[in-house]
Amino acid sequence: MKIMASVPVRKVQLVGASTFECEWIECEVVGLARWRADRHRPRYYYQAFVLKPVELHPEAPNGAAYIDAALFQVNVCRRKNSRWKPPVFPAGKGHVWLKDGYGTR
Repeated sequence: MKIMASVPVRKVQLVGASTFECEWIECEVVGLARWRADRHRPRYYYQAFVLKPVELHPEAPNGAAYIDAALFQVNVCRRKNSRWKPPVFPAGKGHVWLKDGYGTR
């Protein structure tokens, strides 16, 4: 499964801080995580674990590095991925791995 993801590609130095400029790049998804968006109805936010794109800046913060160094964690933007549908999650689980070999330390 592939999605369009916002990936940091350039570092911008500011006065006393730094930030990254992002570009929308098509990435291969290997896993997904979800959490409830509100309490009243079953709506979720999704984050995808994607294979690191070559355009990724080497100093970009990576929340997925504790799982696997070859992965990068991005938010799933439903507006940019209008045809994307979330997979079926196992009962009581907030994550699912779409490819074998990832997600095990």
